[in-house]
Amino acid sequence: MLSTYLEAAAAKAGVSIPEQTDRTPQPRVMHGLLLSWAGVRCAMDLSDGLSIDLVRLCAENSIGAVIDPLAVPVDPAVAMIERARGGDPLPLALHGGEDYQLLMAVSPESIDAVRDMAFVWDLPITVIGQFVVGAPVVSVQVGEWIEPLKAQGYDHFGYHEQARPAYSVS
Repeated sequence: MLSTYLEAAAAKAGVSIPEQTDRTPQPRVMHGLLLSWAGVRCAMDLSDGLSIDLVRLCAENSIGAVIDPLAVPVDPAVAMIERARGGDPLPLALHGGEDYQLLMAVSPESIDAVRDMAFVWDLPITVIGQFVVGAPVVSVQVGEWIEPLKAQGYDHFGYHEQARPAYSVS
């Protein structure tokens, strides 16, 4: 369990973790529904890891995404623990889970309205990239450098290892 790992790492680094989101999750279902009025086109819970959940969102909508890894929020406590261990906190932010945040697709024209509505709930909104026409591939880009991001995270039922089932609506 991620929390056990973080607790042990925190104790070793001499810091405490103030919030245990995996033990007391606060899914943002109502926020997602209300944000749709402000222009959110689709959203999903971000609890299995950003990289794997973003690939899932892209696959379901037949689009790709390009993200700026430097824009990805990193929890300050996690960053402190990981740096104390001599590690890089970005892989945890990209591939770790238990975030219970919303991953949303918002048009550039709607981002200000979404931010205004989110401000009312003190809900931080961070633009980490953009969706692109094409295959459901997630890439990372820093300046001119761009490469595909391998989806990692919690994979219920081996989603990426199986052929996707065909759905039909009658």
